[in-house]
Amino acid sequence: MAYARTIAGVHYEDDNIAGLDMGQEIVARDLAGYLEGKYGTAIERTVRKMENKRFKWEHYNPLEAC
Repeated sequence: MAYARTIAGVHYEDDNIAGLDMGQEIVARDLAGYLEGKYGTAIERTVRKMENKRFKWEHYNPLEAC
């Protein structure tokens, strides 16, 4: 959705990237603790998995995603 707004000319690409990165950071900060409390998962393991799965939005090319 973020990139659709850029294509439509109603948003800057850099703003979209910053928002997507911010969303990843917020989830990364809270998800491990939530999963530990809800399901008893190991925080360290969840943090490691999230670090390995982080997406580098600055390298995203929406034309390659089609």
